[in-house]
Amino acid sequence: MRALIGTTAGVMACMAGMATANPVIDGQLGSDSYGPALFVQNQPTSYGNNVAGVGGSSGNPAAVTTGMEIAIPLSAIGNPNPAAGIKLVGFLNNGGHSFLSNQVLGGVPANSNHLMEPRNVNFQTLGETQTLTVFPQNRAAAPVIDGQLDGGLGGYYGTLLFTQTNYTSFGNSTLGQVGPANGSEIDGLYAVVSGGVLYIMLTGNNWDFNKPCLFFDTIPGGQNRLLFGNSNQGNLSRMSENPSGAGNGLTFEAGFDADFYVTAGGGNNPYILFVDYATIPTDPVATPPAQAFVGSNASASGTMTPGDVGAPAIIVTNDNSNTQGVTGIPSNVSTPSPDFAFGSEIDAVYGKVEGGVLFMLVTGNLETTFQKLDLFFDVDAAEGQAQLLGTNVDLEFNGLNRLGAGGNGTAGAGNGVAFDTGFAADYFLSVTNGNVPVETYANAATLRTDGALFSSGFVLDYSAFDGGLKSANNPIDFSGTYADDQDFSSADPINTDGGPRQTQIQGVPVGGLISVAINNSNVLGVTGTDGTPSVAGAAAVTTGVEFSIALAELGWDGGAIRVAGFIAGGGHGDISNQVIGGLPTPIGQTFAPGLGEPTLVDFSTIAGNQFVIIPTGPSCGSTDFDGDGDEGTDADIEAFFLVIGGGACPTGTCGSVDFDGDGDEGTDADIEAFFRVIGGGPCQL
Repeated sequence: MRALIGTTAGVMACMAGMATANPVIDGQLGSDSYGPALFVQNQPTSYGNNVAGVGGSSGNPAAVTTGMEIAIPLSAIGNPNPAAGIKLVGFLNNGGHSFLSNQVLGGVPANSNHLMEPRNVNFQTLGETQTLTVFPQNRAAAPVIDGQLDGGLGGYYGTLLFTQTNYTSFGNSTLGQVGPANGSEIDGLYAVVSGGVLYIMLTGNNWDFNKPCLFFDTIPGGQNRLLFGNSNQGNLSRMSENPSGAGNGLTFEAGFDADFYVTAGGGNNPYILFVDYATIPTDPVATPPAQAFVGSNASASGTMTPGDVGAPAIIVTNDNSNTQGVTGIPSNVSTPSPDFAFGSEIDAVYGKVEGGVLFMLVTGNLETTFQKLDLFFDVDAAEGQAQLLGTNVDLEFNGLNRLGAGGNGTAGAGNGVAFDTGFAADYFLSVTNGNVPVETYANAATLRTDGALFSSGFVLDYSAFDGGLKSANNPIDFSGTYADDQDFSSADPINTDGGPRQTQIQGVPVGGLISVAINNSNVLGVTGTDGTPSVAGAAAVTTGVEFSIALAELGWDGGAIRVAGFIAGGGHGDISNQVIGGLPTPIGQTFAPGLGEPTLVDFSTIAGNQFVIIPTGPSCGSTDFDGDGDEGTDADIEAFFLVIGGGACPTGTCGSVDFDGDGDEGTDADIEAFFRVIGGGPCQL
């Protein structure tokens, strides 16, 4: 056989003639020749099962009796007279207070999307009314602070003061447990006063360190627009005026001038809450605000771990049991749909290398609430991060670094997602979708062993981002229309809509290195973890997230390509149980729970491999090259040479296909040996 085949390069040129058509990046398996699945899901999804139906049709927010319960001394908010009414504004923000949801007290018009950048939000322009004046009834005895509505509906708390009319853009929780959830929503508001303390019950769910934010207008003065100079406690300054001009500060309705601010957010597994407080003076530069970290709560009880000395005696607890409030999909859409999904799941993984490009399809769904499919690629044996650092590029509201060392920014933060032994991530791709009309986005970054490249404090690595309305970004093509120059005058990230590694060639942005599409049509696959969990349908799913990345853009060194990944919460602050490679099911349980806080996840301590290996060479398979049903004959070898070289095998020299010399012919071992002889490397078995 050595005499028949020339050089390795010549053989590889011949092998190009055997290449199949590249997959079409459309989120569908279709006729794409991926070959068999590299992984099939073994866990029902902890992030909600996508089912056929009408969005918003199953929600009942007025019936919810659990959520976040808050006790605030009236003295901490200016000693208002409850009988005269207490004016407040509240909403649900993301973990960094940089992405305002559609969960707003007072409401926004039905089917409204995220309000997004808080600094650009002006409640005077939204319709409805976002200022509530509540008249809490006085009670002789205080409630039990446990996140539950004492006495149920119509009990201790009395009248429901606000009922949510909009779906939640932060995910619908389906787990039904006190601690970890898989979505956040505000379903209703109750309030009473007892013993000089205001008790507020926000029914719903709180997860992923999303933050219910409460503002009180109870004394003269205050701010109608949040100004520069406000406290950074609870990231209040992140919602306030930006001196660079990027957003002029969150603006309340006319007649509401915020004086006090309380916020709390929870996550992790076990669940833990953190509470912050600040005053909002009329001129925060002339009169510095008071501020305090109030403390934390690691249980569903009224016992707080104290924070700063002198902090007001605010108590917050949370119960995430609700599953019957608002849904996570607008009421004017229905499924199955290529655009909308009620839940997220990874059903199977397909992949191949063709023509210098990695093609992959992750079947399943990605809930249309900006949940994330986070993917990591190990393609360079000399580079990469075995455990994610916190010094990578600022990508997707710093979501990449949220997964890295110290990412949750609070006590108990871990050292970052750690991968299986031998896996070191060199590249990151995150995919998400949400809003109505649907928007799809993808973010990409290189992962270097020591973190992002810096020079004198200025970042040199690019943050890559592309997407927008799905109607105009299907697929997302990373077209390479721009690449910021690093002029060493600003510490801001440098961005591109091309590939982050091969951003520019001779100063010209490069496009087409990455392509991503989402098809959310699946309503089969695995089920949710409620009811009777099942994974029976996982292998049959043919739609999901499909993408291609040029191998040069990945930084491939020619060796193995390993891919790890999982579905995460909208702020990358929670990892579900939908993990590539699968999770072991704990003894005595029917499914593995979600992994929770990312910085504490260590895949090397979890049984099995939480990654797949992508075939990078010819498929071994059968030696029946002429398709006549028998293998390893001279006719098969003749057909093989006709395919790869365009010409016949020399007459009388084809001989045996027992390339490994063990006496049997046409086996995978023979083909393995054949490719070692002609190419110097193994065929991908």
